[in-house]
Amino acid sequence: MGYAARMALRDITRAAVLAAIDEFDRLGREEFLRKYGFGQAKMYQLTLGDRRYDSKAILGVAHAFQLPEQGALKHTQFSGGEKAAAARLERLGFKVEKVGGRNPPWARDELILALDLYMRHRKVLDDSHPEVIELSEILNRLPLQLDRPDKVRFRNPNGVALKLSNFAHLDPQYPGKGMSGGGKVLEPKVWEEFSGDKERLRKVAQAIRAGVASGEVAAPQEDEEALDFPEGAATLRMHRGRERDPKVKRAAIKAALRRSPRLACVVCDMSFGEKYGVIGSGYIECHHTIPVSDLKPGARTRIQDVALVCSNCHRMVHRRRPWLALTDLKKLLG
Repeated sequence: MGYAARMALRDITRAAVLAAIDEFDRLGREEFLRKYGFGQAKMYQLTLGDRRYDSKAILGVAHAFQLPEQGALKHTQFSGGEKAAAARLERLGFKVEKVGGRNPPWARDELILALDLYMRHRKVLDDSHPEVIELSEILNRLPLQLDRPDKVRFRNPNGVALKLSNFAHLDPQYPGKGMSGGGKVLEPKVWEEFSGDKERLRKVAQAIRAGVASGEVAAPQEDEEALDFPEGAATLRMHRGRERDPKVKRAAIKAALRRSPRLACVVCDMSFGEKYGVIGSGYIECHHTIPVSDLKPGARTRIQDVALVCSNCHRMVHRRRPWLALTDLKKLLG
């Protein structure tokens, strides 16, 4: 790394790095790296909570936020200097780990599957148990945790057995102590939400398993709703895919127009055409009314399974867990 580049790194502040991280989260990893011409980190990753970021790319883009007149540093300006970039991030108070280090924390979907296995037996199974091995294979096929630094140990049978022991520690009915080394936030939350409702747990776990088996569960987009979705990002992705099926949407709109020339939200009666003129004519969103835990991979979505709603009402339906029925949302409008 040349002298000018080293000086540029010294100019970068923690606030500029956080701004780059925000853009990374907004664009997603692939688009962020493509936009600024960086490859994936080979040596070091910046870690923030349970998220991992390509350290060299983050620091290069942070330069653009710090010194917009100079723009982002190019990847060529870091030649042989990834270690120096990591050192600068550490001096700014960030945690940096070597690539190939710890695997990411368990996602909600993964915890739901592990809790379902634990609750079916109400005991800790060892890593040689067939169902533990089967769950390990499912978790490795679940396309949610694409960042797997240690692929050999990623959700291996031993890790699954340890996670069952973490849930045993939360179970007041478990005769032993279990293991307390699990996640401090998400695991207790998943336990609280699902351990008292085995039927719902079973249905959601079956939906995730079926989605993996059919290939319908694709890698989800990173967004706040997906990360906070009780049933997990996998079933949310299935739900969204069905809502956005263009054939179903066109058929639903066509059927609505046959009933009335006025295309309006079934909840608040707002018409995009009336509100925004030509630009809003013919526009409406689809909400899939079948509960996510009841989704059957491969099943054909019928017109009667979707409702035409405006963007505001669609978001409000998804604000409550479980989702509000459209009739209940309509009551809130008075």
